[in-house]
Amino acid sequence: MSNIGNFKRVGREVVYKGKILEFCQDEIQTSKGHHVTWDFLNHKGAAAIVPVMDDGKILMVKQWRNVVNRVSLEIPAGAKDTVEEPTLECATRELEEETGYKPGRMEFLHTIVPAVAYSGEIIDIYVAFDLQKSHQNFDEDEDIELVVALPFVGHDAKWDQRSKRRMEFILQHCSKKEVIGNEDCRESYVKRNCYMVDQANYLVAVYDDVRNLRSGTMQCVRYARKNDVPVVLIHPDTANITYPMESIKSAGCDLTNNNISWKKR
Repeated sequence: MSNIGNFKRVGREVVYKGKILEFCQDEIQTSKGHHVTWDFLNHKGAAAIVPVMDDGKILMVKQWRNVVNRVSLEIPAGAKDTVEEPTLECATRELEEETGYKPGRMEFLHTIVPAVAYSGEIIDIYVAFDLQKSHQNFDEDEDIELVVALPFVGHDAKWDQRSKRRMEFILQHCSKKEVIGNEDCRESYVKRNCYMVDQANYLVAVYDDVRNLRSGTMQCVRYARKNDVPVVLIHPDTANITYPMESIKSAGCDLTNNNISWKKR
């Protein structure tokens, strides 16, 4: 007869407590009476959402993930605020925070334990229907204001419909809109680019500094460097991040564990 189920946890020591995870060392009594130490990650639990659009397509999000050091395409998901929080509340909140949509109806789909060997994270998955446009809600420590700087009115007249819809969505949810130029000309674009850099303590740009393609982003990067504004570059293909260490520190940037977070001046 197998004794595979005759294991018992007899002790737990919390070695490190983070914002989301606790790293623990558990004392385990085996089926033969031996005592061994196993690593364990304690987690509050989480919810994930499969958002179904009216046309049947699945709404997904792109996020840069430190574990794989690249951008990942995912369904919206997030940790519970507390152990006691119902996962349905968590799912509804995370869907709006990450996508800007509220669900008209949510149905429970499945529960998974993604890392059953060493983690206590349990994820309840829901399917969201009848999505309604809302707005993204940032966490308290993010404090992000979206300001759109336009070169002139009607700058998007020759854009394709998909790009126009994206701009329309951004304008609906931005905090403020600034129109910099008065006419359709190169000077209006240059003024817009300089205006954005002039408002900044630092510049974050998705840009390939090696290929150096002629673009508005290139103008912003060059203007920032000319005026000693620190520049953080995110590579458009690999999502690798490069930055001038000393100037970034002087601008009030915390680079702990390679996570870029900015402190207000």
